[in-house]
Amino acid sequence: MRLYHFMKQKHALESLINRRLHISLIKDLNDPFELFGVVVSDNSQKEDLATIKAKFSKEFGIICFSGCYSNILMWSHYSDKHMGTCLGFDIDDQLFADKIARKVGYINEKMEFDHFYDDSPEKVKRFEQLLTTKSSDWNYEQEYRVFCNFDQHDRGHYFESFSEKIELKEVILGCMPESKGEQLQLKLDELYRYMGDLKDTVEIYQASMCPNEFKVLKQPIK
Repeated sequence: MRLYHFMKQKHALESLINRRLHISLIKDLNDPFELFGVVVSDNSQKEDLATIKAKFSKEFGIICFSGCYSNILMWSHYSDKHMGTCLGFDIDDQLFADKIARKVGYINEKMEFDHFYDDSPEKVKRFEQLLTTKSSDWNYEQEYRVFCNFDQHDRGHYFESFSEKIELKEVILGCMPESKGEQLQLKLDELYRYMGDLKDTVEIYQASMCPNEFKVLKQPIK
């Protein structure tokens, strides 16, 4: 499946140089309702959820992708107001089969779980559901999540390498240059240098504003 990861240009270049993606900790995600998508009745349950969230943050992290490159809000929020970059990856179907990759679901109201804190076999399933459920306010993201172990550590951050299971296929440059006088060719020269041999197998595109709809288009530039 082709999925997209939006980034500031600086971070995209670092990813291309090092052939890896940054892993986000659950506690650092930008939605304060992560793992809190369930109705709680008292402070002790809130504290329990906070403890679980902190525990999960120590055990694994998440790389967030989108099913769509053309959404203008994604470019605005995650790619430096359209000045950044979007990387397109082919995610191996086996990751979905193994539940390492999952599609996020969106709901209008919080879920209600009976006996949420018991030790029944349904408990794991409930937590898995919480990890992939967000408010419908976020549905424009069309989010998919890849759950990762902390195998690669570098200066306090965690990374997942490009691989056959997470294979880079596209680089889409934002439609707004950092300065009005900047030439596209200069950006391409820099990009080719950072990509190395990836430029032989990865398609490079320039984003542009669609003249008829509120969305981003991409045009091949190599």
